[in-house]
Amino acid sequence: MKKTLLLTILILLTILTACHKDQPEMNSNVTNPCNVVNEVNAEFTMAEKTSLLLNYSENQFTITDTIYGGKSVRFTALEKNADYTWYIGNEIIHEQEFVRNFDVSLVGQTLPMHLVVKKEPNLKCFPMDDGYDSITKYLTIVEATDAFNGNFHFNGTYRVKDSSMTDSIDITIFFEDLYPNPNYPNYLSNRIIVTNIGDENKTFIFQAIGFNYRQVWFGSSGFVQYGYMYNDVNGIFNLKTFGYVNSETKPYKAFNYYGRKIN
Repeated sequence: MKKTLLLTILILLTILTACHKDQPEMNSNVTNPCNVVNEVNAEFTMAEKTSLLLNYSENQFTITDTIYGGKSVRFTALEKNADYTWYIGNEIIHEQEFVRNFDVSLVGQTLPMHLVVKKEPNLKCFPMDDGYDSITKYLTIVEATDAFNGNFHFNGTYRVKDSSMTDSIDITIFFEDLYPNPNYPNYLSNRIIVTNIGDENKTFIFQAIGFNYRQVWFGSSGFVQYGYMYNDVNGIFNLKTFGYVNSETKPYKAFNYYGRKIN
């Protein structure tokens, strides 16, 4: 009897072992899904709008905290698929993105821009997230004629380099005799002189074709060469030229400098 019971137990153990499925090992290289999501936040951008003369540059926007009076600003909440409540002046707005114009009568003022965001939180990743956040940023409106008083804020010396350079160089930028062109809005007339570009320390003369407070677009030689210069809100300067766009014989090297203003 004991031998029969023992044999039965051995047979059952064999069957159970044969039917057992091995559990796959967890792949330690699988990305944690919580690493690609964030807590609900009300971060947003403010971007000054300009319309330029050339088709490739129409309706450019510049992330900024300062604009010229009379210009428009695009507001964009970075959190998607949420409930938005903006407080912009006397307006209450419930869109993720919209554009508003700031009249010249507001020149000299720094205005608060407030956003409240509500959204169902991801409690698996952020158990303490209440699904609510708010933030206030400030937008300063300045007089556009500041660009034409001989002391344009882009004028100066910049220490820059691009990814192909081992050492930085100093370039100078001077906006010469700027004046508004009455035939085109947001248009700077006369010349931008940029010296010490490239290995041969060349001087370039550009024609401004449109501008925001923190960014200027330019062209040269009938606009066959074009680019922009940009001073971001953190003080990072970027000068980018795209080379000749209409030349089949001698395309010019493009530059993409980053740096800071030193004088």
